[in-house]
Amino acid sequence: MAKQKKSQRTEVLKYLKQYKVITDDKAHEKFGINRLGSVIYDLRKQGVLIDTVMVESTNRYGNPYKYGRYYYRGVEEA
Repeated sequence: MAKQKKSQRTEVLKYLKQYKVITDDKAHEKFGINRLGSVIYDLRKQGVLIDTVMVESTNRYGNPYKYGRYYYRGVEEA
């Protein structure tokens, strides 16, 4: 029997529960996810409470850019 692949949502939620924060770079590095915002959107629709903090930084060329840092706060109670 073939091993079932875990979904991106499952992997990100598991990671958030353990480490409490995730960024686009970490999601790409750990899970090959290129659109973390989409996964976060789906998790929020499922009742997962996630805060977004926009962080300003510079890229390797010295140009400014912003990225989201997502923080896990728990799950909505029914």
